[in-house]
Amino acid sequence: MEQSGTSTRLAGAVQDLTSELVSALRSGDRFRLAGTVTQGPGPGSTTDPSLAAVRVVGADVVLPSVLLRCAPPDPDDLAVLGRAVHAYP
Repeated sequence: MEQSGTSTRLAGAVQDLTSELVSALRSGDRFRLAGTVTQGPGPGSTTDPSLAAVRVVGADVVLPSVLLRCAPPDPDDLAVLGRAVHAYP
């Protein structure tokens, strides 16, 4: 079964995001979601699926700060997560 271009791009964005999360968890480095996700226009946009990828990954995007017991998630990171939840209920 062949995936559409949008599905393929979303799958790639999810893979990129989870790879960065895993890298941060392995290295112990802080993960900055706001620096990773571009400021796309949200649903209906075909330009960048990164905000939709945040919605797919969900609350796991804050795992590095929780599991590594570093500083709490940055307010900008939580804002990106909130935008993703509101844009893609």
